[in-house]
Amino acid sequence: MQSLTDLLVNNPFIQGLVLGLAVAAIAWLQGIVKNGKLNKEVNKLKDGLNAQISTSAQNNAQYIRENEEMKKKLANMEMTLATLSQKPKRAELKTLYVYDKAVHLMYARTPGFATAWESVIKEAEQEVAKAESGIIPLMKKVFHPSLSAKTESDETVTETDTERSEEVQ
Repeated sequence: MQSLTDLLVNNPFIQGLVLGLAVAAIAWLQGIVKNGKLNKEVNKLKDGLNAQISTSAQNNAQYIRENEEMKKKLANMEMTLATLSQKPKRAELKTLYVYDKAVHLMYARTPGFATAWESVIKEAEQEVAKAESGIIPLMKKVFHPSLSAKTESDETVTETDTERSEEVQ
């Protein structure tokens, strides 16, 4: 037995084989340790990526909702623009003609009408200019002009008319 042990210990091939296996075992153990560290880092990166993806998905859903709302608003505005841009119909032109004729008859028949009418026209033009610049809601003025609240100019015109009627008497 001793000769077998001496043979194995003193044999250069066996010594090289044992030394090579020891170096390989050390390298393998270092690889296992390094692989464990890399797996931990990969798991940490996966968690960070999942968090980022979920945040991005939430933001994307919010952007999609906002985009849908904006599309609805745009569609409403396009419909409003189309409604306001329509050419006047025959009945509207007839009404406009009747009003124009009435104004011209008032010019001829009533002496103080022209000056009052011109001041009212200027005030109305100023209100339309404010509506076009966005100061006054245009939709209210277009669709319900008789329902909109009286302005100060309406009150001054009423006072001017009562003063003139008192002068005539």
